Amino acid sequence: MVFQQSAMVLEVDRPQLLRFSVVWIEGGRAGPETEVRVTFRADGAGTRLNFVQGGFAEVAERDGHSQGWRECLDRLAAAVDAAKVRA
Repeated sequence: MVFQQSAMVLEVDRPQLLRFSVVWIEGGRAGPETEVRVTFRADGAGTRLNFVQGGFAEVAERDGHSQGWRECLDRLAAAVDAAKVRA
């Protein structure tokens, strides 16, 4: 099965906020639209990222997205750490 997603940026308030909608498309059918809100704030020498996604109809759907986003954020952290080592 092919998985796709469509997203639309709803709000950008640099450097502290990114808000966007996400729709997963599975088997050619669009699922429900959810909204993601990512905030950033200075934290010592780094940045604290807060990630919230809402609008799920079912807990299982929410939990599936949670695992996927955790993997993405873990990869982001690894890329940032690798960039620090190269710098």
